Amino acid sequence: MLVNVTKNDGLKLLGVIDSYSSLIWTEAFKTVGDFSLEIPLTKSAFEMLKVGRQLYLDKDLAHRMIIEKAITRASLDKGLLLTVSGRCAKSLLSRRIIWEEIRKENLNLLQAIDLVISQNMRGLPIAFDKSKHAFLEKYKIDGTIKSASVLDWLEGSLKEFNLGYSLSFVNGNYLLEIKEPRNTNVFFSFERGNMISNDYYDDISKYSNVALIRGEDRENAPRVTQSVGDKTGWDRFETYINGSSYSSEIAGNKLSEQQYKNMLKTYAMRGLKDIKRQYDVEVDSGLDNQFDKYYSLGDIAHVKSFDGNDVQVLVSSTTLSDSIDGRTILPTMEVIDNGI
Repeated sequence: MLVNVTKNDGLKLLGVIDSYSSLIWTEAFKTVGDFSLEIPLTKSAFEMLKVGRQLYLDKDLAHRMIIEKAITRASLDKGLLLTVSGRCAKSLLSRRIIWEEIRKENLNLLQAIDLVISQNMRGLPIAFDKSKHAFLEKYKIDGTIKSASVLDWLEGSLKEFNLGYSLSFVNGNYLLEIKEPRNTNVFFSFERGNMISNDYYDDISKYSNVALIRGEDRENAPRVTQSVGDKTGWDRFETYINGSSYSSEIAGNKLSEQQYKNMLKTYAMRGLKDIKRQYDVEVDSGLDNQFDKYYSLGDIAHVKSFDGNDVQVLVSSTTLSDSIDGRTILPTMEVIDNGI
């Protein structure tokens, strides 16, 4: 597998790496993917793999990673090594913040994303084609968009509706695309011969399904309080969110009491945490099972569990691991039912 290295803007190819100790490359549906590349340390490699440079695999120009860290080390068994790591192009959205808070009545997700991207890229060639995203009009959001990193705001907004996104390099620009999960008939099982291993995780350590949020301090008046979630007894997992930084005044305009309550409720909903309930599945890497041909990020698929049940899952990420020990593809599949 070839690792291509470009300049920081992604346009000029600087070189190709065809030999390395290990490569780990993770693409994600709802979050930011990442990578790690370890190679023997040479002067030419050190000069080429600078922080800020971009990488892509083979001829896949669209999916980019950006080097954020570079570490050199000496090993008795491996000699001098250079390890570079970073995140995918989605991380570019963390370099921009929502500079001016936005307040609009009856805002839907399509309008909100278009406003945030068009007003806040400031020199980054990131584009959003709203003509291809009419389906986002059905998702209604609170009419207040507070200052935050564009990445945090986008992922928080998409999480509410179980949506994913990509940021692809196309002709010198990065195109933001919002995606709904796609139902498929893909079924992973040992019997079908398309699954090599299957690790299951069930973790409630950070889970919460009820949130209480208190808003800004008010002179001679109690703070506005809102809550989301209605579970009780043993099924109830509470969390508290300090909303004192969420102002009821935006750009000199005072929100109504109901508008402010709606805004707090939105942020309380974003503070809830799902159960980490997932399958890490190593799939057969044969021709029929290649990623993006047999299955893709955001697909709703099925896994046969250890007890023989058919479990509905979302393909939330895929990790390619390549080293002298061989190449593996490891999809992470979130169980769609995140309740207890």
